[in-house]
Amino acid sequence: MKVIFHHGYDANDGEQSYGAADLVNLEEPIIRKGGIPFRNCYEIEEYCYREHIIDPSRSLVIPVLKLLDGNVWNPHWGVCRVLSVLIADMDVDSWNPSLGDIIAFWTMFPDCVAEALSNCYMKDCSLLAKHADVVRVLNNPFFYKDPNANERRLVEIAEDNGLRFALDRISVIPPPETLAREIALLNHGIRDPENVESVRALLAASIAETMSDWGLEPTVEETKP
Repeated sequence: MKVIFHHGYDANDGEQSYGAADLVNLEEPIIRKGGIPFRNCYEIEEYCYREHIIDPSRSLVIPVLKLLDGNVWNPHWGVCRVLSVLIADMDVDSWNPSLGDIIAFWTMFPDCVAEALSNCYMKDCSLLAKHADVVRVLNNPFFYKDPNANERRLVEIAEDNGLRFALDRISVIPPPETLAREIALLNHGIRDPENVESVRALLAASIAETMSDWGLEPTVEETKP
């Protein structure tokens, strides 16, 4: 596993300073094509050590939901700093985001994270725009940053909460249940978690039918939560 180690405010270089990771997604379902798993160790202020262990190909939603713990309107500054580092680690430029960056963010991070960042001490509003007219490519979030991407590769599989979701036919293909769970958690995990299961069940059946119609077979096994 790749280790990213930052020499922070106090030039600390000892891994013994770091406790349990704030986020770990190594047991989450594979949802997209991604890079090498990594561990990032960093300071958010002097003697305040944080780390996360991430497989970029796997879902981030449950670990992010647990970290934020529903606190959107007055989130802890430390939580927001961790989220900001994670967003950057996932190759989303939040300083000067393009449309592709914003869509990738909304494809990987649950609804209300952008609001939480805008309400924290940093008042980061750079990722608030939802761009509901642009389809989210679940298995290739950076589709719109690829100059060679062709929309003829896309198959729309679901619509939920005013957002459309698609698959890139040349990328990894998760099972319908995994895709349905991801969409339900993205759209409802913070805002109305009581509806996650009903949305997941409804979407799973329609996604399976659409994938069958297009001859799309899963290329990864389903991971049970």
